[in-house]
Amino acid sequence: MKDLKSILLPNPEQQDELKIFFSTYIGLPTNHPGNKIVYGGILTIEFKSQTNKIKSIFLKGTKEEIDTLIKKAVEALASNLGLQIHFAYVHTSSKIEKYWRHENNFQILPAPASAPQPNFQDAEHAFLLEYSFPKSSNSEINSYRSACRERETILLLNSLLKHGLHLRDSYSRHAWVLSDELNEKSKYMQLGYFTGVENHDRKLNDFSSVNNYTAFDLVNSQDYYTISSDIFDPFVLPDFFTKSIIAFENLDYSSKGKFLRASYWTQVASKSYPISRSAAFCALVSSIEVFMPTSHLPPESVYATFKKGFLQLLSKYQTPAGPTKEFRDFVEKYAPGIPESSRKKLYDIRSKITHGGALLPEDENNSFFQNHLQLSDSRNDWELLYGVVQVAQINWLHAQKQKS
Repeated sequence: MKDLKSILLPNPEQQDELKIFFSTYIGLPTNHPGNKIVYGGILTIEFKSQTNKIKSIFLKGTKEEIDTLIKKAVEALASNLGLQIHFAYVHTSSKIEKYWRHENNFQILPAPASAPQPNFQDAEHAFLLEYSFPKSSNSEINSYRSACRERETILLLNSLLKHGLHLRDSYSRHAWVLSDELNEKSKYMQLGYFTGVENHDRKLNDFSSVNNYTAFDLVNSQDYYTISSDIFDPFVLPDFFTKSIIAFENLDYSSKGKFLRASYWTQVASKSYPISRSAAFCALVSSIEVFMPTSHLPPESVYATFKKGFLQLLSKYQTPAGPTKEFRDFVEKYAPGIPESSRKKLYDIRSKITHGGALLPEDENNSFFQNHLQLSDSRNDWELLYGVVQVAQINWLHAQKQKS
């Protein structure tokens, strides 16, 4: 049999879409022998050893059957059928009352008046994100492309904007909530955000009109990214916001993935901050380590606390100063102006946390009795690291643009 990979998958970045096509055209995989997947006993995908990259694709059938499958697969993976517009409700720390449109890629709008909103400032305020993606003839691939574009756009904006944007949870969960205004009774309820059928059932043929809104104000980028700036300031945009988006769009596939992974850890830090300051601190450092060389085995992660024994075993094969020096060098290069003592302190705090040697004061059992000065220092360390991470990510992004 002839290997059809070069015909069915000329763009390796679409291998997930190809597997979706096979599942809709042939049916779900029926067998998983080793590093292979078999669809209906007629199509076999073989993967490269120890990776998820497709190595080969073989199909049983007549020439007519094979030609028909190839034709439909090529049609399904095509990106020349125009753009489709979808939307999502996203949350951020400041209320959005203006709009921004980036070419034909996405648009930020205030949420409709009927959408639920908090009645105080320090909360998650909803807004509308409209985004486009290349339309496919396959509805399942359209759903996949929509989910990918939504996630990519939110993560990108999360890194570029000081207010932070929140991804939807990838799973549903319940929690105890106070069920009335008097806070006298709790209910165990599913968490989520729903604005009503009239808003969720909207069909978009194009981006919504912005005639009733004014565009966001642009401010000097250096002032915008000042580390001491308040995330509860009015929602504005840095003056090189569009340039940063274009810089991201110009990245190659691998570099885009790296930037989005860093943004993911930044978002994990923000979402975990109310639960564990220590875990949030580690996640921020992990967002920087995404960009570092992979010469160390393995890079530490926010989960290292649960692998203390394993990391101790690995320490004999590592140069302890290696990751710390790389972190300090990266921060010095992409977030210059931070004193060396501060760079070292930030990574030392993280190392103590991940190796089980310490927690931030807010996470200690006696945090209620911690003196105000100690808690204030910890908060300042968090704000410093958060600002350093954002500035470093953006400067790295623009450095890649200059290389291309």
